[in-house]
This record gives sequence, C-alpha cells and structure tokens, in this order.
Amino acid sequence: MMRMKRYDRKRKGKRTGKSELPKWLWVLPFFIGAGIVPAVVRGKVVRLYEKALELWQTQEGLTFDFFSYQKAVFLVYAGFIALALLIFKKVKEGFSDNDYRPYFIPLAAYALFVILSTLFSPYPKTSLNGFHNRYEGMLMLLSYILLALAAMLVLDKEERIKTVLWFIAIPSFLVTGIGVLQFFRLDPFRSAIGQWFIMNARMYAQRDLFSVVFNPGHVYSTLFNPNYVGSYCALMIPVFCGLLMYEKKIWKKALLVIGLVFGIINIYGSRSTAGLVGLLAFAALTAVFLLASRLRKHPAAIFSFMTVFAVAAGLFLFVNLTDYKGLGVIPDLKIEYRGDNPDYIRDIQISGSAMVIDRVGGKIEVQNDMGKLSFYDDAKKPLDAHYYNGKYTLADSRYSRMAFTISPDNMKLTVHVSPLSSFTVTMDAHNFYDFVGPLDKSVAMDRPASWFFDGYEKIGSGRGYIWSRSLPLMFTKRPLLGTGPDTYAYVFPQNDIIGKMNSGFDDNKILVDKPHNMYIQIGINTGLLSLLSIIVLFVVFIVQAFRLYWRAESKDSLFYLGMFLSAGCFGYMVTALFNDSTVS
Repeated sequence: MMRMKRYDRKRKGKRTGKSELPKWLWVLPFFIGAGIVPAVVRGKVVRLYEKALELWQTQEGLTFDFFSYQKAVFLVYAGFIALALLIFKKVKEGFSDNDYRPYFIPLAAYALFVILSTLFSPYPKTSLNGFHNRYEGMLMLLSYILLALAAMLVLDKEERIKTVLWFIAIPSFLVTGIGVLQFFRLDPFRSAIGQWFIMNARMYAQRDLFSVVFNPGHVYSTLFNPNYVGSYCALMIPVFCGLLMYEKKIWKKALLVIGLVFGIINIYGSRSTAGLVGLLAFAALTAVFLLASRLRKHPAAIFSFMTVFAVAAGLFLFVNLTDYKGLGVIPDLKIEYRGDNPDYIRDIQISGSAMVIDRVGGKIEVQNDMGKLSFYDDAKKPLDAHYYNGKYTLADSRYSRMAFTISPDNMKLTVHVSPLSSFTVTMDAHNFYDFVGPLDKSVAMDRPASWFFDGYEKIGSGRGYIWSRSLPLMFTKRPLLGTGPDTYAYVFPQNDIIGKMNSGFDDNKILVDKPHNMYIQIGINTGLLSLLSIIVLFVVFIVQAFRLYWRAESKDSLFYLGMFLSAGCFGYMVTALFNDSTVS
C-alpha cells in the first residue's frame, strides 16, 4: 500500500552513494505502465500457438490484435525499467523504509508460484507469453510484481508520488476523452483518420475488412472491452478525487473536475456493472474512513454509524438482487431463477437418426428420415411442422419458440432453442452426428461439473454460468499450481452446449476466454497457492489502510490523497469479483 506520509528530507537509512538519475527517470516505469499503456492502440499481426489454434479463427496461424499486444510490450519494458531502478536504488541509496515489509512475503510467494506454474504447465508458450488478446503470461505477471515493488521502494518521496499521479492522470484524458466521443456516437476508431492512426499501411489499405463489434454509443475506449473501461475508471476516479483535495491551484482543480466528469461518463457509457460496483465500494470505504477517523474516540457513535451503514448496504443489495418493485439500479445483480423457464434445457441426446432435446417446457424428439425432419413430443405423438426454405417451425404452443434450420448443403442442422439462442449439429441423409463447436469443427459435447448456480446461470450477464463451470476447475485441474498463466480458455469446457444455451449465449460456438472474476482466474491459471498469496496481500493492505486512516490525527491534503487512493484500491478489489485481469 502507498503509505501517504511526509518524508524527511534526510534519509533514515544508510546511503552508499549519491543518486545521479534525473527526476523523470524515477517515475518513468509508472508513466509507461499506468499512463501510456492504457492509451496504446495499434494493429499487429500475431502468430498463435498451442491450443489457441483450435479456438481462434486464423489464416495459416496468423490473426490481428489491436488492443492488447502492444500494451503488453510496453508493460514488459516498464517492468525491466522498474527492475533497473530497484537495483540502482539498492546500490546507491539502500532501502530505508520498512513499512512495506508485510507485503514482501506474499508478493514473493506469488512470484514463486507464478514461475512454478509456468515451468510445470502443459502449455509452456502460452504460460510464458499469454493467450491471444490477453497476454498475461509469466513475463507480464512478473512485470506487475516489479512495478509494485518499485512503487513501494522507489516512490519514497512525496514529490515523486505526486509526479507519478499526474503522469497517470494526464494520459487518462486521452483514454476517457475517446470514451466520451464514443458515448456521443463520434467513435474515432470508426473513422478513416482514426483507423489511419492505429493501422499500418497494409492494414489501412484493407480497412473495410475490420469492423467494431460494439453498437454506436457503447463506450469501449482504448481498452477493448467495456468492462475494462469500468475497471479503469473505478481506479482513475479516486486518483482524480485525491489530487483534487491535494492540489491548491484553481486551474489544476478545474482540470481534475473535467477528468472526474469524463470518468463518470465513461462508466455510464460502458454499462459496466463491475465498474459501478467498484465505484460504490470506493465511496463506501471513503465514508467509513472519514467518519471513523472523526468518531474514533466515541465508540457508541461508531457503532451507530456502522449499524446504519450495514442496514443501508443490506437494503441496497436486497433491492438490486430482487429488483424490488422495479427499484433496482444494477440489473446484472438481479437474482432470477430460470430452472422453471420453458426454454431451459435439461439434456440433449443424439442416437443415430434421433435427437432428443429435454426442455422444461416439454421434451421433443427430432427424427432424420432421408434428410427430412419429423418431430414428436414427450408422449411420442407427432407434431405438426411447417417447412419453408430450409426452416421448420412447430404449431404446438409448447414448442412455438423453437425453429430448426437445415444448411443449404444438408450437412448441418441449427436448432434455435429460442429466438435468441441456438446450437448446431452435423447430419447427413440418415443420422445426426456431432455438435459444431468453435471454428465450426465437430466436437463432442462437454458435460462439466457445475457448482452453486444451476438455474441461475444468467446472473451477472451470464457470469453465474461461467462461475459455475469455473469453480470446479480450481480444485480439479492442477489445483496447487494451476494450468499455467493465461491458460483459462484451454481448460474451460468450451463445448458445454447445454450450459451456454441456458445462460443465454447466442450460440454454443462463442469462446469463453475469461471467468469475469480475477480471483477465479488466478486460482485456475496459477493455482490455489498463488491465489492465497494474493488474498493475503490484499488483506494486509486493507488492515494497514484501516490502521493508518482510523488513527490519523492530521487531516491535511496528504491524508485525503492517501485515503482516496487506498479506498480506490479497495474498490478495484471489489471490481475484481466481477472482472478479470488483462493488459487491456
């Protein structure tokens, strides 16, 4: 944790030499890692490897990346610079501040388990370099650790901390400014001049082949995914709040207010539940710090405040989890049981010329007779079907939302379980065969273990489904060291047809490459030991923050700066319950 206190002009530790580095070099890795990296967007042709070739559409193993690869390169550079600064400072000045010792053991343990996970991973290249569009392999994770160590040991002067924060804040105007333009349907990445900036000459000549997957008005900024915009702004808004309390000059305060407005527009425009929840957690802890520091000598007042806070938080969760009388403001938090929905699938069985789909709304059997389909209900009674232009629909009200489409070559059947969800199987004139998975390849259907969320798969925009299939993996797929950094997509049951249909996926071929939960992500990728290390690190941070700001006597600008930053970090930890980690 960044302990915000006034540093003495005289060093407390022994000095072995005089630092001759220019001031800007001390903050360079943080400027690159947290300032420049979020703004980087540049097209790159990348070659895939290992199991990624089975999951991602490529041309002879090659594909494009705009939002992640170059960011990863810059972050690794930042990590190396941080390492150089740590070595230089140790040799020239020594490390004098022992306040961060509680963080060193969990950080070192996490680094050790990341390295071991990579060494023993069945996917060595991916574990080292990362998965496509993510790039959080071992090199990236070690760069994060080096940056964290450098932040604790190199940023040991108030002036350096302030400079770093401004070096992070100023580039954020580019990130959030692009988001504001996107919110008002002026997306620069849809324009010729914007594409010229992010593409090389060869890509630009073929720019018509590229398209933006998000609807106009939906903010994704330079971060690839609207959820990442939410996480980014949940971190930047506390930085702006802290600097707003710290700085004295009016023009700086005005600039910071603009930054706050940009951040709020971006969170709203990204529609990121994770970002909103993180922001609410930041606000809640800020309120606790402010009131507790003022009331700490009055236990009864503190107890009353905490009781009111707990009741308010409980009411907020109740209203949003149940959408009580339509008052919920975070739709993704709504708990809705779908196990009794007529479209909910219990099972799918294929046997020769017959396919049986067991739905809550009624079991249906599809028979393939010389390429023509006939349908029967759960009592084996024939169902009237209407055929037009390769598509079958059923008159029976129990199955009226279903449709069955045969491909022009009569080799595939797409079953529309509902108007918004479908899966595809291969067929010929006599039989049904395999399901069609990612890259349109024939696959056997996965039947994975599921924990906790059966019937509740759609919670959190499908997060309930992903978590239900991911949690068992933490304890069955190499639990101690994981399957290797950034290998989540390789072990997730991508061919879980039934699960994807019940969670509202458009079709079963959609690739699940992230768990939408950083803690599950760590547990699966680098193992439960590394997850334990991170949890210990975060607990130490929270305890230290409470000890520091609960007992603080001085309420100067530095106090408020540190308090906002600490509360912002806590907000990010909460955001991580709904978002994963990525360089984007």
